[in-house]
Formats: sequence, C-alpha cells, structure tokens
Amino acid sequence: MTMPVNPILQSLPLLASVLGRRYGVTVRIGGTEAYTDGTVIQLPALPAQHDETFAGLVRGYADHEAAHIRHTDFSVCKLARSPLEKHIWNTFEDWRVENAMAAIYPGCRGNFRWLIRHCFLQQKPIVSKEKAILILDWLLLTVRSWDEPALAVQCEALAHALDARWPWLRLHLEAVLHTMRGHCPDSAACLDYARQVIDVLQTATRETGLNTEKSGIIRGKIHDRSVANEASSRIPLQNGAKPTNDLVMQPSSSQEPDAQSLQELLAISADALPVDLGQRVGQTLSARVHVEPANALLSVAREGHKYLSGLSPDQLRDTKLATNGMAARFHGLLQAAHLTRCGSGRRGRVDTRSLHKIATHDPKVFLRNIQRPGINTAVHILLDCSGSMRKRMTLACQATYAVARALERTGINIGVTAFPAEFCPNAGWTTLKPIVRHGHKLHADFGLAAGGQTPLGPALWWVMQEMQPLQEHRKIVLIMTDGEPDCTVTASEAIQATERIGMELYGVGIMSSAIQQLLPGTSTTIWELSELAPAMFSLLRKALIPTT
Repeated sequence: MTMPVNPILQSLPLLASVLGRRYGVTVRIGGTEAYTDGTVIQLPALPAQHDETFAGLVRGYADHEAAHIRHTDFSVCKLARSPLEKHIWNTFEDWRVENAMAAIYPGCRGNFRWLIRHCFLQQKPIVSKEKAILILDWLLLTVRSWDEPALAVQCEALAHALDARWPWLRLHLEAVLHTMRGHCPDSAACLDYARQVIDVLQTATRETGLNTEKSGIIRGKIHDRSVANEASSRIPLQNGAKPTNDLVMQPSSSQEPDAQSLQELLAISADALPVDLGQRVGQTLSARVHVEPANALLSVAREGHKYLSGLSPDQLRDTKLATNGMAARFHGLLQAAHLTRCGSGRRGRVDTRSLHKIATHDPKVFLRNIQRPGINTAVHILLDCSGSMRKRMTLACQATYAVARALERTGINIGVTAFPAEFCPNAGWTTLKPIVRHGHKLHADFGLAAGGQTPLGPALWWVMQEMQPLQEHRKIVLIMTDGEPDCTVTASEAIQATERIGMELYGVGIMSSAIQQLLPGTSTTIWELSELAPAMFSLLRKALIPTT
C-alpha cells in the first residue's frame, strides 16, 4: 500500500518555506540566482512542473545553506590569507556544518547524502586542466567519503594519481585530515586545518624545487663530463688505460613540472579554483530559469515598504455601519450554530423527557448548554492596490477594514496584506505590505495609495507560506481586487496549489467582475459599501459554519 504524498512537499515554494521555518532562516524565491548572504537563502524562480531530482536539489541546497547560516562564523572567512586557503577552508567547513546540522535535525543527513551521491557519483566529474587541482579534488572527495562510503573508489583512483606525482605528499595531508576528523569544533578550527594543508603544500614546493635545482646541477655536470669524454676520446690512451665515467643516477625530470604546478596552485586566483558544492547546486538551480518560459516559473512576493494612513472619520463611520451589519449576521449565525441545549446535567432547564429518572434517584434531569468547539478558522484578506485601483481604492480600503473588523469580532484569526508594495530593484513589483499579521491586534491604518502591477500569483504563494503553519484547522484566503492579474497562468497555478493543500479561496470584485473568471462560484462583486454586508454574508456563510 502506497502512502499518500503530502501536497506541501510537492510544492517547491511551500517546501522551501517549511525548511526555512524549521531551521529558523529566511528563504526567498524569485529572480535568476541562488545564493546566501549569511542571513537569507535566495532561491531563483522555481518551475511549476518538476521532477523528484529537482526537488531533491532544492531540499539539499536549502539544508546546506541553512547549515552555514546556523553554524558558520562568516567573520573567519575574512581571515583567509589567499584564495586557495579560503577554498580549502570552505571544503572543510561544508563537511563540518552539515554534520552539525544533521546532529540537530537527523533528517538532513539523508538529504546531504543524496546530494553528495548526485553531485559526485551520478554527475560527470568536472576535470580541470591544472594538474595540481588533483590535490583539491582528492581533499574534497576524501572528506565527503566520510559521510558517503560509495566515494571510496574515486578517492582511491585520485590517490594513485597523487602518489604518482608526489609520493610523499598524501601521507602528510592524511595526517591533517585524520586530526580534523577527530576534532573540529568550529569555523576557526577549519581555518587552522586549512593553513596546515597550505604549510604542507609550501614545504612540498620547497623540497621539490630544491630537488629540481639539484637535478639541474647534476645534468650540468653530466654535460661537462660528456664533452670532456668526447674530447679525450680523440687523445690516445696511455699505458692501456680505460676511459672512466663516474656518473650518478639521473633524477627523473618529471619533478620539474610538478614543482611548478605546486607553485601555481599556491598562487592560484579565485576564478581558477573549482566551484564548491553550494555553488555547483546553485548553478544547477539557476540554469533552470533560463530554459523555462517565464509563465512556467513560480516566484514568491517579497515584503516591501508602503505608506499606511488612518481612515478618515467619515470613512470610519460608514465602515462601522457595514461592520455592524456583518457582525450582527455572523454573530447570530454562529450562535445558532454553536450553542445547543444537549446533555443531561444537575442544573439548567428541566428536561421533561428525563423526569422518569427521579424514580431511580438520578439527579440528571436538567438540560445544560454545551458550547461546541469554536469555528477554528483563520482568514487572510489580500487587498489589491495596483494602479488600476486608483478610482476604487477608497471603497476597497473601507470594504477590507469592514470585513476584517466583523470577522475579528466573531473570534476569527485575521490577517490583512496589500499588494504590491513599492517598487524594489531586486524584485520589481513582486512585493507586498503586511497590514495586519495573524495574531496581532486590528488597527484602522487602512489608508493606501494605488500604484504598480498586479502580482496575484506571487502574493498568493506568500500568503500560503504565512498561513501554512497556523494552528487553525480551516484556512481561508479572501481576495479584494478589481481586475485580472499580471500573469493568469501563474495565478491559476497558485490557486490550484491552495486547493491542493486544503485552503479555501474566495474573491470580492471591487466594481469589476473580472475575479469571477478566476474564482467561478466562490466570488462576488460589490459596487458600493452598502452591498458589502449581504455579499459577504452569502459568500462566507457556508465557509464559516462547520458541517456536522
């Protein structure tokens, strides 16, 4: 019997959000690059359709970068004295932070091992033209083989190639690695071991260079002796003497390029070094952005700045009338749905059907009021304040505040967000401004200016990320808008995602019925504030009353 697949784990934006929340880091989705700045994990826009391999790369990358954010002291990185030292430090630090992360979250270990196998066993290895890069490849795979023994075959092959060029070098490097594997508590320790490796390479360079110099001197003596022998061969030998040739064994000239390659490795630039694991996976994720069509990519809106002002006294007065109408209807509806007289008790109203119990001295002849469980619902209102809302903004703000206030008075967990916020250089108009967060007290600062585009899809993904961890059993998203989104395809994909994860989506068109094309059957339209109460009552009546 196959286990049902969690729809959240099949949705990359929600999966990234779950991982970020689990590890206590911020994950952003959008743009064309994957990186971390030490506090935020940035993922590129993710494809709506993907296979399990791509999902594994996202999981592994998020785990890897979260491990750095939680366990790496980034100030240590600035102490590296050369690009090579920094590269070796990063190789060691990757291994250390991943093991530290797996010790806290054991599930990460499986993701890390999958990522190692994918990058080093299933993918074609990246071969460098520089012979000394062999040393860095051997260091990387040796450290990684501690967690993935299947790499032992590749490590052995690299070790043979290493011994063929520098027979004595691997022994000294293994001594450093052995010590590090036994004790490596922090980032500073990784830097210290990286410097020990650099010391070993510098010593090897000096010794190899010295041997090369001696080899040159010997070859010079050999050349002089051969010239002398050639000249003496023309002179008759005296007393039957035989020519002598007291030559020593010529060292192999193959040491010369090896000495030079070590010197070049120590002076290598950052651009010539191999990419690390995080960069390699990040490049794979980013490459998908350039091959997918724009409407097949999913981005999540980013929080931005937007000026909020309070509603005017006249607007508050009109809003209060609409609020009272909705609140009264919702209150009476919920009272009828949740207060019932049932159950026998020792106090309350006499139950005539239980009077026979008196004969058996049973005092439970009264009906007591039973409060059924609360509606257990969270509602998030998504307010469109794009440029097309300029003439409708006053009505939209009043309607949003009235609905939020009426629902809050009935005990519903309310959140309100406006989209888009101000233009952001890194995100464009894919921004939003939280007005009221879930669990916070409702205020009257609902005065907003209209401007920008309508990124409904990215805004919905952000709302799903915010609502997914809420404790309420029922989660409802209410969209207040006047027109079509920037991209209908991405908006439709986000709407389908809300349905897959069990959220409900409703819409209110502000002087426009365009929303009914996206949400047929679960949307309505209002043209003035007085229409709000009956429209919302009919729209949310079934949603707010749990079925028995």
